[in-house]
Amino acid sequence: MGNATILAQHEGIFTFEITEKLLDVTIENLKAHKVENTVIKKVRNIYAEIIENIQKYADWIPDYKGTIDPAYTCKSVIQMLNLSTGIGIEIMASNPIRMDEVGPLKARIDDINKRSSRKLRKTHKRAIDETQISEKGGAGLGLLDVAMKSHSNLYATFTKINDELSYYTLEVKFQFKIK
Repeated sequence: MGNATILAQHEGIFTFEITEKLLDVTIENLKAHKVENTVIKKVRNIYAEIIENIQKYADWIPDYKGTIDPAYTCKSVIQMLNLSTGIGIEIMASNPIRMDEVGPLKARIDDINKRSSRKLRKTHKRAIDETQISEKGGAGLGLLDVAMKSHSNLYATFTKINDELSYYTLEVKFQFKIK
């Protein structure tokens, strides 16, 4: 395929400061590889949305400190692939979620992946027009935004940790053509 370069990675709790640092390091590394500013902006927005989802849905983890195997900690990695046809970006993020969130999240991702770009935009516009902020502080647009901006399917896996928790991994891969 191509040579992979890790742009940024983190394992552990995602604070605002850590998120900003990850985004800054990603931007610096993309600039060092002479990636166009329009691509950098798009990658930053997608990565920020994915990290924000970790922050929103893993805020309860300190309550389980010492009861979750360290293998199931929050993780994020973004890497760049140098391809003959362009620049490939892979983002992987993982975190524990409550078991009762698995079904709705899986259904949401499946629904997003079934939609065309045009239908994603219509759904996004309708969601903005009818916005109701959830208990977590979002309008349910995060995964929709990631799919729209990356022009890619979202790949998710769920691994049962115990009767209460599942380990959720989201992977997004997308490519920008060389001009």
